[in-house]
Amino acid sequence: MEDILKEIFIGWNNIFQTATVKKLLWDGLTVVNCTAKAMSDTASMACEMLKPRLPVTIAEYEPGIFKLAFFRHKNNSNDGQFRVNSGIEDYRKLGRIIAWKGQSNLTNWDGEFCNRIDGTDSTIFPPFQSSHDKVVIFLTDLCRSMYAEFDSYVTWRGVRMMYFPGSPLNLKAAADYPPNICFCEHIEDEPPQCLKSGVLDVFNCQGVSVIVSSPHFYNASTEYQSYVQGLNPDREKHETFIYIEPQTGVVLRGSKRIQLNMFLTQMEEMSVLHNVSEGLFPLLWAEE
Repeated sequence: MEDILKEIFIGWNNIFQTATVKKLLWDGLTVVNCTAKAMSDTASMACEMLKPRLPVTIAEYEPGIFKLAFFRHKNNSNDGQFRVNSGIEDYRKLGRIIAWKGQSNLTNWDGEFCNRIDGTDSTIFPPFQSSHDKVVIFLTDLCRSMYAEFDSYVTWRGVRMMYFPGSPLNLKAAADYPPNICFCEHIEDEPPQCLKSGVLDVFNCQGVSVIVSSPHFYNASTEYQSYVQGLNPDREKHETFIYIEPQTGVVLRGSKRIQLNMFLTQMEEMSVLHNVSEGLFPLLWAEE
């Protein structure tokens, strides 16, 4: 494998590359070049095998040139058709997603709880919210529903609102919150392979080996928080939350904050990975 990487992978001898933010997010950073004339048969075969197996973050921009861009695939994107409850028969169901892409449940995960399509798209909620209500939001990027629980009443710009932070149970380890076991990796005849608290493997959703978390591993296992120097989890900066006006259900303020991470793994057979320290490496975080 290393011989093939030397032929086609840009920067094969260094695990880190330097690029502008614009290239990393939108324009694309060249990672594989399959245009060399004197390429070996093995490398040519590898290039052909790449094309039908590309994750959404990598595309062939021109023949033989493959580039990585974290969010280019989201430009002009369409999340698919939603079927949504109008709330006419029951106002408490206003905005609730009934089906996505013609399906009332997902098939990405290994269990009914994880495959449940529940909640709204976060732009609309039923009126007459109470402190006993739980806010549920369905996120297509994660192929799952996420929950927020009432914390307190707050006043913002003179309006009394309800403050709903994201529930810690959303990304709680299965060992501490058994319903989340269906988000673990299930291999036949083996025990489920589960991550620690605070992260979610979205390979079953996006087809990319990316682990999502809150920024700076907020509310995540200390093992993840201590792997990289410089992390400083802060509720004010890194929590996902939503403010709802209780009588109308109108969203007045909110932030969705998410971090993308990848596991860094030692591989003795590849010189570039000989001396890496293994752990969950943060790539970037974004706020919407």
